[in-house]
Amino acid sequence: MDVKIYLPLTLVVFATIVTLCYVFILFHKISKLKIANKKVEELQEYIHNGALTFLSREYKVIIPFVLGIGVILTMLGFIPQLQGAEGIGWPAAICFAIGALFSAMAGWIGMSIATKANARTAIKAKEEGMSGALKTAFGGGAVLGLSVAGLGLLGLTTIFLVVYWISGSLSLSVQVLTGYSLGCSMIALFARVGGGIYTKAADVGADLVGKLEAGIPEDDARNPATIADNVGDNVGDIAGMGSDLTESYVGSIISCLTMALFTFSSNTNGYKYLLFPLLICAVGVLASVFSALIIRARNWKDPHKALNISTYIATGIVIVASVLLSIFYLKEWKFMLCVISGLVAGIAIGFVAELYTSDEFSSVKQIAKESQTGHGTNIIAGLGVGMKSTCLTIVCLCFAIALAYFFGGAYGISLTTVGMLCTVGITVSVDGYGPIADNAGGIAEMAELPKEVRTITDKLDSVGNTTAAIGKGFCIGSATLTALAFILSFIESAKVSITLENPCVLIGLIIGAMLPYLFSAMTIASVGKAANKIFCSIDAL
Repeated sequence: MDVKIYLPLTLVVFATIVTLCYVFILFHKISKLKIANKKVEELQEYIHNGALTFLSREYKVIIPFVLGIGVILTMLGFIPQLQGAEGIGWPAAICFAIGALFSAMAGWIGMSIATKANARTAIKAKEEGMSGALKTAFGGGAVLGLSVAGLGLLGLTTIFLVVYWISGSLSLSVQVLTGYSLGCSMIALFARVGGGIYTKAADVGADLVGKLEAGIPEDDARNPATIADNVGDNVGDIAGMGSDLTESYVGSIISCLTMALFTFSSNTNGYKYLLFPLLICAVGVLASVFSALIIRARNWKDPHKALNISTYIATGIVIVASVLLSIFYLKEWKFMLCVISGLVAGIAIGFVAELYTSDEFSSVKQIAKESQTGHGTNIIAGLGVGMKSTCLTIVCLCFAIALAYFFGGAYGISLTTVGMLCTVGITVSVDGYGPIADNAGGIAEMAELPKEVRTITDKLDSVGNTTAAIGKGFCIGSATLTALAFILSFIESAKVSITLENPCVLIGLIIGAMLPYLFSAMTIASVGKAANKIFCSIDAL
């Protein structure tokens, strides 16, 4: 038995099992919390059943596609001209099915607990105040986040381990994983797009019926679309996002493994570069569990501070681990800088999203100010701020890419992607908290709970809107880096030389794509300012 290969892989599998055990415990704890209000319990059941009905219907549509692609992958393996090609044949088809199953499971588990935690968050707000409500909402989000990280890494590592045990080939073990990644991507496509359309349609429809037609407050029990709105928050921002980030997380690891396989194939210690990203991810999932335990163990009055601290704790643990593994395992210190650049880029993207979406900063205050003069100036200001926010996000990504390439080449860039996503467990936990807090506020309003309950849930929801924006920025940033890592992996494995292998060209492409948004934002902002000046001048007359 090759202990130097089996031992690290076994440790990674053990880390995922520990993570999923904590998911099970947390799921059980939240589900057992009593709802001492019949109206709240009734509303929670409507939302829970509606969300599960939608997801069941969506999965029934997806299953034929999954089976069809599995059959196609299997049949391609029997074509003589394609035999020996990567990513086809019955092994790839099995891995594809496993990837689809695990991605769907992550979304299903997360949404199941989210639709239970929402009502319990409202009840805890009434019974224990801010601290109890925050713990419950964050606990529900943690089930989603840790399921994404635990299931994604468990499936990938188990397939790698089994194939290596059967074949003894590291190359084949990496090649079959492309099917697993494709399966995760398949579910992510349907879940993110289908769930996203549902949630936005329900949200806008509820607003049209309630605020414009009937003139009643948001989440009013008299609005029949309110339940659909709350269901939409779960199917889009919980199940959809969970499947989406499972795909990005798995993709980043596989691209890094592929890059290591072909870059260090002639190195006697090449297997270490192959196992290094898996070990980093194992530390990442355990760090996410530890961070979640810390947040749930204390009484917090400021939800924003608590959620930020959870991210910093997990990031700090992974930074220390990456330093130790680089120095003592790889014996090359430069690769720790690649991982750290990804971690820092992830936090920086989160801060940029917060800068443009939090009510503590000038951008949101400016939009609120512009809203005083009507719908038109509100749309202009919001669109301008949204486009402007892309600039700093792209700068963060480009800086991380340049730093990683300088120290680690193409393999360094793929490590940066892994670094950004290795703490996905806690990142998704923070993001998943948002829809739960939003649902809790809606339930409190419909059940006519005391005003102080709604005050607490509104505070949680306000922070949740920011964390949701951070999560979306993180999704896009990580997807960009993952796509870049896949491009470089293809170039390396195909042994071709094209312009895209130059990181300066890639950075130029990304910046070039961003510039129209920046210029449009500046133009739109000028229109808004001029319109306000005209309004103020006429009003003065």
